[in-house]
Amino acid sequence: MFARGKDCRVVEGHGMSDRRISRYDPRFIRTVADVGANPGSPADRDALCRHLLALFQSPEYRPPMLPGAAMELLDYSQRRDADFDEIAHLLEQDQLLAGQLLRICNSPMYARAQPARSLKQALLRLGLKTLRDLAMEVAVGMRVFRGNDYSDAMERLRRHSILTAHLSRMICRHLKLEGEYAFMCGLFHDAGIAGVLIALEEGKFEGGSPDLAPLWPVINSVHQETSGILTRMWRLYPDLVNTVSRHHDIRFDDNQGPLPSVVCIAEQLCNGMGVTVLTEEYLVDDSVGLDHSDRESLFNARSILEIDTDRWQQLEEEAEQIKELFD
Repeated sequence: MFARGKDCRVVEGHGMSDRRISRYDPRFIRTVADVGANPGSPADRDALCRHLLALFQSPEYRPPMLPGAAMELLDYSQRRDADFDEIAHLLEQDQLLAGQLLRICNSPMYARAQPARSLKQALLRLGLKTLRDLAMEVAVGMRVFRGNDYSDAMERLRRHSILTAHLSRMICRHLKLEGEYAFMCGLFHDAGIAGVLIALEEGKFEGGSPDLAPLWPVINSVHQETSGILTRMWRLYPDLVNTVSRHHDIRFDDNQGPLPSVVCIAEQLCNGMGVTVLTEEYLVDDSVGLDHSDRESLFNARSILEIDTDRWQQLEEEAEQIKELFD
């Protein structure tokens, strides 16, 4: 059973009134406008960061909901007595989820000589935990990485997250690490970006949703914490919440296990192949782009995972092969 995470922490220096801010609050709408008008103003950016975190931590905040069948499958995957007929029946109750899930199972990434003609066949072929991962891939594509005004950004985010998920699982397999939840850690690592984009789309802004260009640095600043808040609200297991909350901040002395380092490296491989959340015009400076880890974290992650030059080259080669199937 997936454990409920701890309550979201209070943003330091903020009172209850700020924590109750909503996406329709004039303070939120005004700070978005201020950043749009003065994209280089640190004060305006700091104010928007505070309001975004207050919005996500507000008791009134409601995250995008994942399909019920996918969430039930998470529980089933923890049971030793899981019945495949029962699981297949559960998934088939959501016809859209079932159809897309079967399509992925028969894609080049997973297909064999004969296609799976039912979810029961897919379960027998791929196993419960792999099917669970793919169900979550479909679920976030249906309910999280979707938008109207920001559809292009959401599609880039979806592709980036799914490929990072596949690469996270590949790294664990390559390094012989316990990686049962690596795929989901990669899949949800940037869920907080999607959450912010949804909040911006749903705000009552005059003239429609605001231009993202001046807002990306702010979104980048808060996305680890908002990813943690969303995965905690979805009652995903604590190690996943911890991983997505700190996948850019890898340190030697925090004893948090290998998964944050795995996702950090997987994302670097993904970005290196050009499957990025943002295009080049949004780079912050010459060394660190938006949604990139800094040099220290990358060095620490490679050191923690004991990835030397030869091993890195092997990972890059295998990542390219996965990307070819992914495309």
